[in-house]
Amino acid sequence: MHRPAGILILAALVLSATSAILQAGVRREIQDQYVRQYVNRTFFLRIPIYGARQELLVRPGGVTPFSGPSETGLTFKVGEQVRVTQIKFAGQEIRLQASSVDLSRQNEVVFRFPTQLEDQFSQRPLFDTALDKVFTEGLSNQDINNARQAYLKQEFGRLVQEMGKTTGSSREFVIRSISSEIPAVEQSRQRASRAESQLEQVRSQLEEEGKRRQKAESSLRQVRRENADNESAVDSLKLERENLVSEKSALQREVNRLRSSSEDYKKQIEDMARALDVRTSSADDLSRNLTRLNKTVEDLKTERDRLTGEVEKAQADLEEKTQENQKLARDLSRAQSERNKLRRDLRSLTSDRKSLSSRFIETQNAKESLETVVALSNALRLDPRSEERDEGSFLVADLLLQERKIAALEIQQPAQTGQSYSVSLSVDSPDTVQLTPEERKLRDALGETLKVEAGWRSSSQDLSISLSEGDAQREVAPRESTQWLWRFEGDVSQPQQAVLHTRLVAADGQKIPLSDLRFDIHPAGLAGSFAQGFSLTWLAVGALLGMLAMLPVLFLRSKARPLPRRPIARPKAPSPGEERYVTQKRF
Repeated sequence: MHRPAGILILAALVLSATSAILQAGVRREIQDQYVRQYVNRTFFLRIPIYGARQELLVRPGGVTPFSGPSETGLTFKVGEQVRVTQIKFAGQEIRLQASSVDLSRQNEVVFRFPTQLEDQFSQRPLFDTALDKVFTEGLSNQDINNARQAYLKQEFGRLVQEMGKTTGSSREFVIRSISSEIPAVEQSRQRASRAESQLEQVRSQLEEEGKRRQKAESSLRQVRRENADNESAVDSLKLERENLVSEKSALQREVNRLRSSSEDYKKQIEDMARALDVRTSSADDLSRNLTRLNKTVEDLKTERDRLTGEVEKAQADLEEKTQENQKLARDLSRAQSERNKLRRDLRSLTSDRKSLSSRFIETQNAKESLETVVALSNALRLDPRSEERDEGSFLVADLLLQERKIAALEIQQPAQTGQSYSVSLSVDSPDTVQLTPEERKLRDALGETLKVEAGWRSSSQDLSISLSEGDAQREVAPRESTQWLWRFEGDVSQPQQAVLHTRLVAADGQKIPLSDLRFDIHPAGLAGSFAQGFSLTWLAVGALLGMLAMLPVLFLRSKARPLPRRPIARPKAPSPGEERYVTQKRF
């Protein structure tokens, strides 16, 4: 009868002990991590600290002070440097001791959470956000000024809201009423009004300049057309002149041939005359030969006269064409002089770099460059996926221009210090036929070769990441690839976060960020590998589930095999310690 009850009591004790272990507060490892990260280090404040104790309520919506400024006065100002001397985790609070650099002033900042702090510290994201809203490392004066400006803007918004509530006015009415009392704001309004009037004047001047420029361009186009017509006319005249010269040469060759034939005829007549002196007895034959020769000579004279007339006509035509050619040459010279004058006028209009047109063109080019960068930022994206290989785990990401793949990024996921890890980039050859006009324009804006800049950064001072060789910015042509090799060094005792940032460089030098990929870097050796794969939380959960699974079995076995009763004498009941001992031996 007492054994089932003892088993139930044992199960309750185990469950209570397990819950007590799980609710024992934040683990020592997490506390030590925050101690190493913040204790004995100096930071700059983002909010003012009042009195000796400042309580802050940490909620998902942000950090809210429990009360307004303390009656004891301001202890630390916004942007003042303080030193964190102690961090304590207790109950629902995390207490942080802060003091001035010379330890003359001290304050306790209490971060209070709505629920109890758990072993795994599930409130860690809220606490990190609260620390970021209270402290900043202040690596530069710009960070400190940004913190001050953010606080002033927040306080100004709160003040405007409070004044609007008290007066029943809108936010815009309150801001206008306050700004009218500030001389600088009123002067800014007057300057803005004057700037608008000057802008209207500049626009009207630009319109007049554009009209004059359009008129000059139309005159220039007309002169160019006339010049082209004159050049074509001169070319045709040159062709006709060449044809006439060739015809004259042909006629001259024909005249020379006729002269040679006439000389031959004369020689033949002389030969025939000498033959007549010899052949005096053949009178009939001689008379017929002379008649034939006379007729031939007459025919030759007639042909010569005809050819002479044609040559004279050709020479007259040639002289007329020559005169027309000279007239066209004079017209061409006059047109060229007018064209040179217009070119000088156009050069004088466009040579002044300080003119309104030049400034307008420069502004328009800058605007187009910024629009191209924005379009590239919206169109470019990475499509990552994980792959397991013999060399290790890789993160492969396709670089997409809208929906077109233009490159592939392969990242060997870093795991431990003391090793080198690579990042590779391969550029695809774009199929310009399938690209849309917008995709072709964006691809041309990146340049013929792809310029990529890659680098690692880490917030931990113990982790060092260095590039083994080459430059961070690479230029990769289509169908080619490049590889960066980084060495991870440092004496880290716990996982540290490293961020890989990649950027594309456009043809005009503008940088387009792609994405920031985050990886956890573990310590080197077996401890790092064990820490990477081991989880104390899952071990505790597994043990608890195993114990809960065995309790019903133990209860059923005890119920199925009751101890026999002895009729003579009842044994002495065991003490609670002995009962627990016997139960454990049976189990």
